[in-house]
Amino acid sequence: MRIGIPNRSSFLHIGAISQCVFSGILPQHLYHPAKLFYKLDGYNLLLCRCSELCKLFLQRDIDLIFVGDDYAKEYLPNAEYEKISFSFLKVYFALLCSDIYNQRSRFDKIFTKFPVMAAEYLQKWSIGYNQIEAVSGASECFACSVSNSAAFDVICSGITQQENGLSIIRNDDLLGCSWYFSQNLFPDSLRTAISNQNLFNRILDYYKSVLNNHSDATKIEVQSILGSINKGDDNV
Repeated sequence: MRIGIPNRSSFLHIGAISQCVFSGILPQHLYHPAKLFYKLDGYNLLLCRCSELCKLFLQRDIDLIFVGDDYAKEYLPNAEYEKISFSFLKVYFALLCSDIYNQRSRFDKIFTKFPVMAAEYLQKWSIGYNQIEAVSGASECFACSVSNSAAFDVICSGITQQENGLSIIRNDDLLGCSWYFSQNLFPDSLRTAISNQNLFNRILDYYKSVLNNHSDATKIEVQSILGSINKGDDNV
């Protein structure tokens, strides 16, 4: 069986890899955060970006993937699949703007890494715009720096939105993350693992801690680097 999970660049990596190890699919001693492919007993485990996982699943090059439901809505809109969902990392689609919004106004550009969903939701919300421009990430940056523009993105903790002075113009329901699979291709060992309440609670606690402390931890690291430098020392 071919299984795909997010690599370590994704918040979802820890939750997915924990389930694979707990289920016995991936022996813990073999796991390394930098490793992107495992050839295991009965399984091939591939790690890459959520968008690429969805594309591989759509092409039937992979049987089972763990991704955020936001990516599935963008890349698997018409695919046939079954799914088992989780709520330990919740997000929601939102339209963000740095200017005072007038319902009669029309945005010049909407920046997003979810262009399919952006078009769908903008029509649903009756938001006028001239162009949707796809970006690889940090769409909020463009909403702050490009006049008469907005960002369509997912919000998790809301810290990025708040720190950049962005207002939520419209938003939708909460989304979680899920295992997506077809034709009942779901390992029994993994099904047992994901039903373990203790494992779920530990993963949930991890994400709560990361979301609450990530920004502060980054600030502390920067302060640590700068604090270790003698400002009077110009030597390179």
